[in-house]
This record gives sequence, C-alpha cells and structure tokens, in this order.
Amino acid sequence: MSCFPEDNLMGNKWMFHALENDSPDVATVYADDACRIHLTFDNNGGFSGFSGWNNYRGKFTNTADAELSMQRPSATKRAGDRKCKIGEQLFGIFPQVVKYTAVGDSLKLFTNNGQTLVYYCETEK
Repeated sequence: MSCFPEDNLMGNKWMFHALENDSPDVATVYADDACRIHLTFDNNGGFSGFSGWNNYRGKFTNTADAELSMQRPSATKRAGDRKCKIGEQLFGIFPQVVKYTAVGDSLKLFTNNGQTLVYYCETEK
C-alpha cells in the first residue's frame, strides 16, 4: 500500500506514531512499533483499525474545511499486552477530535483539549 499523492484522509492505512500534548507538563506518548496500531477511513463515513490487540470500528463526519468528528468506536474484547495500552486509550480520545491535517504521508488529528494524534501512512517495504 502506498499513500495517495494528494492530501487525503480516506483510503490510506494510518499507523499510530504519537500522542502529543500542548501542555509542556505532559509528556508525549510514543507508540511501540510492535503493537501495529492503525486507523483507516473509508468513503462511507466509517473508520476502523487495530488497537494493538483489538479490532475497532466507528463512524465519522468531515468537511472540506478539515473539520472532523469521530464517535467512540466499538471494539472486540480480547485481552492484550500492557505495552499496547495506548491503543485502547485512543477510543476515548477519538470523540474529542475536531479537525485534521493530511499532508504527504502524515495525518494529524487535533482534539478540543490540546492533544494531537500523529499517524504516518504505511507504505510498501
């Protein structure tokens, strides 16, 4: 899979990289590459992915002005490795997303409380 040449939210497999915070008192949380946390948006208003041990899916809406709203996803209920805990924490952050940027191979989801979810497009190796 390769990233679309145009800046596009849909159709790419976005691999989670980090959870950044506007506050200097809160450390950035980076993904463990072994967890393979990812997110995909489709053209029918759905998103899905893998949290590190559970599959998930939900609904989203977006506008031409890069506004984005996501519902809390439903997920499978498998037990998992603690190193992938951030993947499950994303479920509570998704409903706080208000806008996004998709530039090149980078996707950033911005929340209403100063958090930024950073993803990179998975490309063929």
